[in-house]
Amino acid sequence: MNKNRRSQAGAIWVGPALKALLLCLFFGGAALGYAWQHRKLGELDAIQRSLEVQLDLLRRDNRILGEQLAELQQPTRLMQRAARLQPPMSVALPSQTIRLPEPRPSVSRLYSDALSANVQRGASRPYPAN
Repeated sequence: MNKNRRSQAGAIWVGPALKALLLCLFFGGAALGYAWQHRKLGELDAIQRSLEVQLDLLRRDNRILGEQLAELQQPTRLMQRAARLQPPMSVALPSQTIRLPEPRPSVSRLYSDALSANVQRGASRPYPAN
């Protein structure tokens, strides 16, 4: 015969209570984790928005500086600046000019140049064609 529940031992009631406690801890921990993650995503979103604004400002500044550089590099602008500064420049005298003779290429240099030219053209012979 079935016994009355009131007469059962207290150890039998601990199992369902422990199970309910573990489930509450699990779902409570999951809820706390979700809330923490949601807050962290909000913070990261704010950081990302501020960095995007900063990037847009830097791109705008870069574009403005590029336009200024292009304007300053125009030949007419350079001539105006040179005329304004009036540097003490004049044409070099022939006595101030030094002329260096061009070195004559050696035979081995000619051969290596011709060899590399043939290799680049896909020639099968390792020496220049006559």
